[in-house]
Amino acid sequence: MDLSAVSTSENPPANTDGIDVGDSSHITISNAHIRNGDDCVAFKNGSNNIIVNNIACIGSHGLSIGSLGLKSEGSRIIQNIYVSNATMINCSAATRIKFYPGGPTHGTVLVRNVTYKDVTVDNCDYAFQVDNCYESTSDTCKTNPSSAKLLNIRLLDIDPVVAKIDCAPNGTCDLAFTQWDITAPSRNSTVFYSHYDHPSGIKCTPEA
Repeated sequence: MDLSAVSTSENPPANTDGIDVGDSSHITISNAHIRNGDDCVAFKNGSNNIIVNNIACIGSHGLSIGSLGLKSEGSRIIQNIYVSNATMINCSAATRIKFYPGGPTHGTVLVRNVTYKDVTVDNCDYAFQVDNCYESTSDTCKTNPSSAKLLNIRLLDIDPVVAKIDCAPNGTCDLAFTQWDITAPSRNSTVFYSHYDHPSGIKCTPEA
């Protein structure tokens, strides 16, 4: 598939997701070229056993888990996601997990068994990003810290720039990195983090 959702005027595009997957099982997306201004592929509540292989994303917000945790979505699970052979060009984030803060107005979040493998990152703001305060104010997030559980999230053979890993203050952040070879254009290859207590395969700075 060759998909293009770009602006033909001076106004930037909005809400131009390439492919959204939700409440579905055993889906394969392969050999896709997507040029857009929002999520390239978004895995939403109920996504299970989803494979994405051989994909190119240009100008997007990345290969995204979420956004998760809205009250209307309930307590759903995203699990068994496998992404391989992805080329991410001019994206705000190449790969990311995004969820809302906790509290009585939001649902619970559980993401498990996710693998990003062989991802090439070219001129993206972040190679990987965890956002536990999605579309919320910092005061709201401090008052209602998330208890999201991220379990068995694996990033393998990623050629990135930098990363921002902002895990849930009251949750679980089980992330491991393999062959994470960071070279940013500025040569400043810092990875920022918070609430990621035991970094595995990556050197982090606690300032996310």
